Amino acid sequence: MNKPLNAVEININPPEDFKEVGKLNSSRFDHELFHDEEHVVMPIIRVKYFTLPHQGCRWKVFQDNKIMQVIEGVRLNKKEREFLKSVEGANWLLGLAKVGIGSMKTLKIELKKRLSPA
Repeated sequence: MNKPLNAVEININPPEDFKEVGKLNSSRFDHELFHDEEHVVMPIIRVKYFTLPHQGCRWKVFQDNKIMQVIEGVRLNKKEREFLKSVEGANWLLGLAKVGIGSMKTLKIELKKRLSPA
């Protein structure tokens, strides 16, 4: 059968790799934090930096939206505060939070080990 010149083919079926975006789809992070083989959901750990009045600062370590540790900037020296403000320091703090920070004293000891030139 001959098609008219101005006819357009419309494919109603979407391609196989097409994914609808909606509220029920899980995000990229859900797939990274769930081990299919073990059926275990890994905890979400994040670090948030806060500025306080009078040049103060504070870090909060969250695990699944629960505050696990609060690090007061007044208990750290300037070199330690500057390190924790950097990207490298935030990654180090996340790694330490995954293992378990414990107390402020253990955090200070680990921070001094990290910053000491050895």
